[in-house]
Amino acid sequence: MKRFLFISLIVLTIVALIGCSKQASNELSEEEMREQIRAELEAEQQGEQQTEQTEQESQGSQSNQQAPTQQQQRTQQQPAQQQPTQPAAKPQQSGNPLIDSYNEQGKTVFYRFRTNETVLFDLNDDGNKEAIIYRTGTTESPGELVVSGFEPIEIWDMPFGETEYFVIIRYKDEYNLEMNMIGIIDYGPSMDYTTTFYSIIAPMGEDWFGYVGDVGGKLVPPTEYNDSNQGGIDTDWNYKAVLRYGEGIEAPVRLSVTPGSWYGRNIFTYYTTYKTLIDNIDKYNRDYRTDLDLKVERSIKLYDEKSLSSSTTVLEAGQIVQMAMTDNAEWIYMIARDGTKGWARVSDVTESNFSGFLIFG
Repeated sequence: MKRFLFISLIVLTIVALIGCSKQASNELSEEEMREQIRAELEAEQQGEQQTEQTEQESQGSQSNQQAPTQQQQRTQQQPAQQQPTQPAAKPQQSGNPLIDSYNEQGKTVFYRFRTNETVLFDLNDDGNKEAIIYRTGTTESPGELVVSGFEPIEIWDMPFGETEYFVIIRYKDEYNLEMNMIGIIDYGPSMDYTTTFYSIIAPMGEDWFGYVGDVGGKLVPPTEYNDSNQGGIDTDWNYKAVLRYGEGIEAPVRLSVTPGSWYGRNIFTYYTTYKTLIDNIDKYNRDYRTDLDLKVERSIKLYDEKSLSSSTTVLEAGQIVQMAMTDNAEWIYMIARDGTKGWARVSDVTESNFSGFLIFG
């Protein structure tokens, strides 16, 4: 019995020792597990931080790579947004309709203004500026010249009219008449240039705006005219009218008293009775100024005056003579190289007596 109890006590002691050993072993394993878990959590956190940092770096790198592309796109789009909207044939408007002007005797007497823009100008010198605009037309519809306070005037010069500019001049002639005129230029279908004038006048004591005449040629200031540019198509002599402040307007006239066709020049002045510009040969018997050289093939008579009863001299054959003046009717004034000069009858100025006639003189 005692032996049995002793053996049982030994067994219980061994079991207890084995249980304590297992408990201690279990507690150590749990601590180790906590440390492992803690280490894993720290490792996971570090991994997440590294992942976030990597993603941020990756996003920053992508952003830096995309930025130049967006800038390039903006750069490529910018010129398209800045392309001018006006046609290349028409320069951009500066806001000032005046293109240029010309001064004489201490004052501005010739103005060139843009079409389709409003011009403020005291057209009748009453101290108040009128609003003036020349709206150009098309081949199917007329242009329109508008002066504030008056009825518009239709301009039917298309398609040969000047569409870029019109002119305003301060006119003064040798008879001390002064007025302002608007000039509209028409080039004509066959280079028959014409400048048509409009102004405010008071024929019946009341202001009226309308047509006051026209002259041959494109009106220019004296600085744009070369008197020696002659002898062919599109020359200054044949196709330009000139403002002669203090005299009137000098303009070309196609003459018809010799073989072919040639041009003379004369002064046009405003005649109040007719309310229009007139060729001075019609009112004041001012002969046309001409400048065309011919060769004398057969001798003819020259007269000291435009009269068959005046003294005569002989223009010898074989020399060069200048046709210097004509009345475009019966007489042509000639000056020969040898000094001989006088009036020749138009009936004597023929192709059998002279050579060198031009279609355009």
